[in-house]
Amino acid sequence: MPSDELIRKALAATQSAREDFLSSVKTTADQVESYLRSRKADRRDVSGRMAEELGSFAAGRIDASKFAAFAPSEGEAPGNVLEAMERAAAVLREVARFGDDAFVATAEPAETVADAVDRVLSNLGRAFGAAELVEIVRSGRFPNVEADRRLQRYGPDDWRPREREVAPPVVVSAEGQSLRGARLRDWLEGRQQILILAEGRCPPAPMTPLAGPGALVGQLHDAGELEVLNGFEGPVALAVVPDVAAAWVHDPRRTPVLEVRHMPAAADLAPVGPISVWRQQQDLEQLRALTGVGAGLAVAATNGNGSPQEAAPADRLAAWLLKQADLGVSE
Repeated sequence: MPSDELIRKALAATQSAREDFLSSVKTTADQVESYLRSRKADRRDVSGRMAEELGSFAAGRIDASKFAAFAPSEGEAPGNVLEAMERAAAVLREVARFGDDAFVATAEPAETVADAVDRVLSNLGRAFGAAELVEIVRSGRFPNVEADRRLQRYGPDDWRPREREVAPPVVVSAEGQSLRGARLRDWLEGRQQILILAEGRCPPAPMTPLAGPGALVGQLHDAGELEVLNGFEGPVALAVVPDVAAAWVHDPRRTPVLEVRHMPAAADLAPVGPISVWRQQQDLEQLRALTGVGAGLAVAATNGNGSPQEAAPADRLAAWLLKQADLGVSE
């Protein structure tokens, strides 16, 4: 498995995105908890008024706080809504306290890289699930089973486009034979950053299927080259691979878009786990076909009306989550 130094370099490369995500989740948790405190204060006020109105006859016979639940004041949230929002706030607070380890995974022997990525993002994505739960209960719906699912696991397959725009980064270490880039394609959107540290036997060009307009994709022989993602606003999928594999970078900011630094000889190919020589040859041929292609499509972040999005990533995430929570904060 990759050394601690290699993992440290990968974490350093994703530090900005990671800190933006955690800071924004914390801000959202603070806002939801503030909302809860104000609603609970409203409920206490209603209970006091009810006790006064019921008078001495009800003393010892009627629980004014329970009775008040049947006559909420204007703008007051029912008890089950507050309970659901408290659960959502607890998840937001938990995610906000995550350390670096929560953004790192090691692919188990029976897992592919995609499996490990899904596992990490499903745990971090509970912040999105919590925000969605707040949105749901504030609109008057309360699906208990679905609410529980969102707070326990909220995988990238469930994320909406706006969630992908503020996706947390992930670092995965794995055996080279488990690296099948095509399986990551559906998640390479918005500002998702996926870094892979591969060791052992590896296909020559497993990341090639991901090389498309607007995405920073590549295979590197040196983790120090991960700094190439600095300042890039679109989706990123970079793998640090053994020297026997191809080395290349597809960067939409450059012309030509794709730079091949090392290409293995076809005669050196051999099956790698379930990945046949034919499949490896196809990936290499695709890589050769992309070589020298002109400038790619650099997809800029936009707001709802199509103009450039000027807010910092942390502000974008906080604004989106708070909008989902419907706490009076606009984007």
